[in-house]
Amino acid sequence: MKMIYRKHFPERLKKAVAVTTLSLVGLQPAAAFAETSAVQVTAGEAVSVSATGSAVPSTGAVQNAALPTAKITKEQAVEIVKKLFPQFEKFTVSNVQLGDHSTYPPQYQNVWSIQWEYTVGNNSYGFSSKVDSMTGDLLSTSIYQPIPGKNETYYPPKLTEEEALAVAKEFIKKASPSIPESAIRKSDTVFVHAPQPLFGPVLYSFSFAIDVNGVRSPSDILYITVDGNGQVTGYNRSVSGDVYPSGTPALSAEEASKIYEASVDYTLQYMPVYKTSYRDKKWILGWTPRRMGEANVDAQTGDLLDEMGNKADTQSAPYADVEKMSAVFTPVLGSDHGQLTADQAVQAVEQRMQIPQDRKPSYQTLRSDGPYSFGSGKKVWDLNWTEQPQKPQPFPSSTHASVDAMTGQILEYRQNAFGPPWTQSENQHETTSRITNEEARNKATEYINILYPDAANELKLITASTNPKQGDSSFDFQFQRFYKGIPVGGESASLSLDASGKLTSYYANRTDDLDTALGKLEAKLTLEDAKAKYLTDTTEQLQYKRFGGYYLASNGNFQPVSIKLVYARVNRNPNQNGFVLNAASGEWTPSFTGTESPASGSDPIPQDIAKHWARKELATLLKYGVIKADDADLIHPDEALTFGDWMNMMKQAVNPNFEPQAPYRADVKVAGFSDVDAASPYYAASQLYIQNRWLNPETTPELHPEQPLTREALAVNLIHVIKYDKLASVLERNAAESFLDRSEISDAERGAVSLAVQLGLLTATADNRFDPQHRVTKAEAAAVLMRLVTLQGKLDQVIVN
Repeated sequence: MKMIYRKHFPERLKKAVAVTTLSLVGLQPAAAFAETSAVQVTAGEAVSVSATGSAVPSTGAVQNAALPTAKITKEQAVEIVKKLFPQFEKFTVSNVQLGDHSTYPPQYQNVWSIQWEYTVGNNSYGFSSKVDSMTGDLLSTSIYQPIPGKNETYYPPKLTEEEALAVAKEFIKKASPSIPESAIRKSDTVFVHAPQPLFGPVLYSFSFAIDVNGVRSPSDILYITVDGNGQVTGYNRSVSGDVYPSGTPALSAEEASKIYEASVDYTLQYMPVYKTSYRDKKWILGWTPRRMGEANVDAQTGDLLDEMGNKADTQSAPYADVEKMSAVFTPVLGSDHGQLTADQAVQAVEQRMQIPQDRKPSYQTLRSDGPYSFGSGKKVWDLNWTEQPQKPQPFPSSTHASVDAMTGQILEYRQNAFGPPWTQSENQHETTSRITNEEARNKATEYINILYPDAANELKLITASTNPKQGDSSFDFQFQRFYKGIPVGGESASLSLDASGKLTSYYANRTDDLDTALGKLEAKLTLEDAKAKYLTDTTEQLQYKRFGGYYLASNGNFQPVSIKLVYARVNRNPNQNGFVLNAASGEWTPSFTGTESPASGSDPIPQDIAKHWARKELATLLKYGVIKADDADLIHPDEALTFGDWMNMMKQAVNPNFEPQAPYRADVKVAGFSDVDAASPYYAASQLYIQNRWLNPETTPELHPEQPLTREALAVNLIHVIKYDKLASVLERNAAESFLDRSEISDAERGAVSLAVQLGLLTATADNRFDPQHRVTKAEAAAVLMRLVTLQGKLDQVIVN
């Protein structure tokens, strides 16, 4: 198994590594390979960079990609888009070209690529569309929205999910008329990898599978997004141009099932169940096929296939012990309240890695490890060392590392990390000598002991990853984490050495304190019962399976695309595909929850809010990830909140992806509150408040996030959020004066209380009291937050940009 190269998005690279490792022992995230992005370019070909940062061939031919041809003109292509999206009439076409350089490797080139521009004052916004130049089918369109400063009403949405689905189906008929209606099937789940904010447009996301030759083809997917007003805001259809073999199998499903049942064994595995787009997770103990990647039977030959499309080796021992070496990982204590400074993080890497002398530190930023990195929430330093060339280069050689800011553990390391493989020199992997496989394995053992905590006890080497082919310019090793002798899903390490034994890439995903998470999990379902349930509840389904189509991170070699007709093992209940067999309950459990578009689908309601007066509001906030259930799947709706709790709710509602960035230079001081440092759970929310000018640390140096959230404090904060502070200061206080307990309301805050009440954000009690010192509960805060959401578009200014 090899590590897959991804463009420089760390979360995607991490997911790719986790997928290739986990395929041996179980959990394989749904649609994981759909994110692979790579380019195939002929040797010596020049490369340019587009505005989005994607590398595109500037001259020469693209391998395995026919030159683009067209049956419709570019003018016709533009009119097709305008007819589907009437609002595009006010957009300007800035560029049209034949061919597609945005999806790599670019094998299907019969595409009109159209760039649109929309100008508002001095600001311009860009959109893109793609139209099949042979059929006239729409392939993709994305519309950036909302346009900053646009003040619209979004909530409640005008359309229900069912009505939005009807809009989507009708649109597909018009947009892709060449696809037979019988070949389009709605998928059960749409995975949304980026959390959606509660504020802004309500979006319904749907996916549809497109059959080929009457056979299911999971890689042929159509995605469409419809907003709450019934407008299609996004459309993307995958078209690869790959050659599909005949859809007639040589084997029957029954024959394939016998091959599968005779070849596959099962094992216990600790499995993470991810919530709200990877931001949170809980653990279960489950039964799974030992080699999940080998669940496909070649429908022509009867071979059991591995995840690379080759005949699987089901005889070799899957794991080998990791020898403990004299030099092992030791944590580093930082000087910033235990947290490493940027210089200390750089030093931690340079002491363990051989960074070329001509590369100097060029970039350091501190981030929280999430929401895309399986939600650990730890603080991480991202570091770069860049070559200092004598003359400018488009892709100077560089080294990248990600470091745990609390321990100094290197989580990710890559040589030549800036430019993609096709931009690097041809002799990059050349070496005067090549070490043997045994020497490479010893080197890998030395490295893993130094880089990974307690590697000899926690990890085992995946033996299938240690057999390079003759002529390979690298050695690749993958390690699986174990806890009490059982593999831990999603917990792995991977490293690559060049031919001389130098470390070129490393990645580790490791959850801290597994004892707390896994210590009490027990299996009640026996192996025999688990095997029987698998064979009863699953069946063989004829599919087209796509292998290859990506670059390897270690040596830059392109893996050619291969489409095979296979029998894939799937759950008989289509709603349970992607589920895992819970060894405690004996039931199928989803491995992902809350990963749908928040406006779509429905999740089980936690028991303690099922009959609560704020059930609807709490359920909405739960779906959007604004609040979350605890390990017992409880919300605790009547729990009193602190001011910091409310700020965190606002942050998740407004911008769930917001992460404050450390300054580029260490001597630059970030504005903040004196009692909230970077390690505080309220730091990100406090920085968002400062950025949106909802609070000012110059006038309020201390935040006191632990103080109780009272109704009076909430009223004042709401007025800050809607930016009506000056109005509140001069507003007549009639509403506040009418309360029986008006004397308990602070004089300075009566205007804010009055305005919050008049806007309907807060209400009086049944006996006409405001109760300013009442501690606000989670349910009450949820109701207020949803009132604020419905206030969008009804004020003279935008609540949230």
